[in-house]
Amino acid sequence: MRKEDEIMIMIGYVANAQEKNFRDYAAANGLTGKQADILLYLLYSGEEAVNQKSLEHRFKVSKSSITTMLNTLERNGFIVRRRLDGRANAIACTEKAEKVKEGIAEAGVRRARLVFRNFSEEEKDLMDALLKKMLNNFQKEGLNYDQGIID
Repeated sequence: MRKEDEIMIMIGYVANAQEKNFRDYAAANGLTGKQADILLYLLYSGEEAVNQKSLEHRFKVSKSSITTMLNTLERNGFIVRRRLDGRANAIACTEKAEKVKEGIAEAGVRRARLVFRNFSEEEKDLMDALLKKMLNNFQKEGLNYDQGIID
């Protein structure tokens, strides 16, 4: 097997393992792992209200995927959306989201500690640079759901 194939398989394994680790906690709060990631971003972004387009860009997913996740979060009482203008919605967290904030944040921290255990800061910086380089390769081929290229 080519080294590149082995690396791609390992990337998939790591992504699945870290997602499962976080998903178990999220599920206890009625969330998927991705919904919990979005909720964490909304809770900690420092912005009073975030728009959908910025979430599409931040999470590198399509408009339809974000719409589906936001619909579920809204239906389950974690967010509210209000019209900013004729086209954009502002997304804000509810009290229900605030109640699960600390637990979800702790689960996220535990996930990061587990994934990056025994990594030096230099290794984390290198990993960050290499993953961005990989993503940019896809984006340069137009496989980016109309998102901007990561710096």
